[in-house]
Amino acid sequence: PPDDWFTAVHDPDYYYGFCDGTLDAKIMRRIGFQWSVPLVERTRVECAGTILAAMLAMRHGLACNLGGGTHHAHSDFGSGFTILNDLAITARYVQRTGLARRVLVVD
Repeated sequence: PPDDWFTAVHDPDYYYGFCDGTLDAKIMRRIGFQWSVPLVERTRVECAGTILAAMLAMRHGLACNLGGGTHHAHSDFGSGFTILNDLAITARYVQRTGLARRVLVVD
């Protein structure tokens, strides 16, 4: 997935620090995971899956991403085992691409 999907929602320093493994150990402890390359890939693909689910839901009326729902991340830090906020990323994506003006997230 392209980086601009993520930096449209997350602080670029936080996002790129996560991607390249340079986030402070204290920040990673708050997230709850130990950094690894597979964790970066899994996190990015999970967010892309939520975008795909949104697109499929618009086409077919219903879809879900069983790996998604990671909404505890803030723009510049993660928490509660959440690194990137896939729901915010997806909402911004559908707005930026003109697929929706408003998005409702029910938690």
